Amino acid sequence: MQIWLLLPGLLLVGLSLYDALYTTLGRGGGPLTKRLSRGAWRFTQSDVGQRVSGFFFSQLGLVVLLLAIFSWTVLLWAGWTLVFLASDGAIVAASSGAPAGFWSRVYFVGYTLVTLGLGDYQPEGAVWQMLTTTASLSGLIVLSLAISYVLPVLQAAVDRRGTAAALWGLGETPEEIIRTMWDPDRGCEAFEQHLIGLTPALTTLAQQHLAYPVLHHFRGSRRREALAPSLAALDEALSIAEHALSGDCLSPGAFHPARAAIDTLLDRLQEQSVEPSSEAPTPPSLSGLRSDGYPVCSDEAYYESLREDVCDRRRRMLLGLVEGEGWDWDHVLDGYDD
Repeated sequence: MQIWLLLPGLLLVGLSLYDALYTTLGRGGGPLTKRLSRGAWRFTQSDVGQRVSGFFFSQLGLVVLLLAIFSWTVLLWAGWTLVFLASDGAIVAASSGAPAGFWSRVYFVGYTLVTLGLGDYQPEGAVWQMLTTTASLSGLIVLSLAISYVLPVLQAAVDRRGTAAALWGLGETPEEIIRTMWDPDRGCEAFEQHLIGLTPALTTLAQQHLAYPVLHHFRGSRRREALAPSLAALDEALSIAEHALSGDCLSPGAFHPARAAIDTLLDRLQEQSVEPSSEAPTPPSLSGLRSDGYPVCSDEAYYESLREDVCDRRRRMLLGLVEGEGWDWDHVLDGYDD
């Protein structure tokens, strides 16, 4: 028996099973899936990635998801092939009993993993029969995990687009959201109800990004379906309400949970390789609100408050997310839909 083939083969099998199990059942992605997800993100930030069409970006999540499942399958197939290559007599032809060649063993492992049973090749001896049964079981496990993983990821992607559409419905820009939320007679009561309703969706989305590392690659091709610019617009509106509008526009019971949900989502995205920008983005102008009689402070006082450490870090993270998903800050401030 050739140990130098057996041990690497078992290592590849173990790596495939560990990554599949940890990704589908554990807290976040396994080592291979995380690296694949981060590699895809870095590609989108490269010069080549920036020239790729928007259609590709909209399908990137599905591509990364299928690549993760493909990597589990290839590693498992390659690992068991090495194991059955470790002995000349491990696999033999059913009709003649002659030892199988290289490609015959690759073929044998393939149909064993998809649990098709024994065909024109078979294992020779009790040890290799048990290993064949183990290989078939491992293939069944990976296949079942892949199927059970795809469905909730696709559902989470639908939820992500739904949350983006709900944020878009509040207003296309920070200024429009402020105009929606503030009423001279009723205050922000109506907006608070929307905000309270959105907070659980944002919290759930944060946990889904933790569970499914490929989720942040599912991005909308239109502005109204894109999470990043709409999330940034909402956060900028909350900053205006907190730092620029006079009086208590939003009650703490509505404001703080919403801001905490946004911070949690950004933390989860940063764990999945989204990096903050080196500089904070341009703040929205208050001149339009001021000219329409909204009780806002001066631009200088507002901009100074945005330089606080926590606020500055969050805004840089939002800019990194917006640019990383193929948009720019003008889509946040202007809100036009492509």
